[in-house]
Amino acid sequence: MDRYWLLDWQALLAERRVEAGGVAERELAARVLGEPVGRVAWTCVDWALCLLRCAQCGAELGTGARECVSCTMASDNRWAWHHQCPPSAITANEHNLRVAREALRAPHRHRATIVAGWRLVMPFLLAGAVVTNGQAQRIRAHVLAERYDELAGCRSYTELAGLPELPWRQPS
Repeated sequence: MDRYWLLDWQALLAERRVEAGGVAERELAARVLGEPVGRVAWTCVDWALCLLRCAQCGAELGTGARECVSCTMASDNRWAWHHQCPPSAITANEHNLRVAREALRAPHRHRATIVAGWRLVMPFLLAGAVVTNGQAQRIRAHVLAERYDELAGCRSYTELAGLPELPWRQPS
C-alpha cells in the first residue's frame, strides 16, 4: 500500500540529496511539514508524518489518541493541502487513497465501520477506482448489517459498489 507514497518520497530524497534511513531523513521530514502548502507533493507530506514520532505521546505523528493535541494538530494540518491547493492538484482517486490510508494507519481515531469500509475498498483504490460518497455510505451500511464477509468476497469494485441498498436505507 505504501509504494505509492514511498516512490514520491524517494524522489524528494534524491532531489534534496538526502540518504534514506538516517537523521538527515527525519530532519527533512520535519522541514517538509513546515514548508508552505503545495511546495511538496501531498504524498511526501503524508510520508513525512510516518517518519516522525509525536513528542507528546510517542506515536507515529498524527496517529496518536484523539486526546493528544500534537497528533490531532498534525492530522488536521495534513488536510490543509486539500483546502489550499487548486482543485486539479489532486484527483478524486488520490483523495480517496489519502483518506483511506489515514484511516487505516490510525484506526482507533475512526469508527470501526469507516475503517472496515476503507479496508474493503483499498485494493480497488490502488487499481484506480474512485469511491463516491453514496457508494461509501452503502458499503458502510452493509458493514453495519454485519455483512463484511459477503463484501470481502466481492471480486471487483463494480460488484462491491453496486450492492443494492439495504431495506432500511432505501429512499421512500
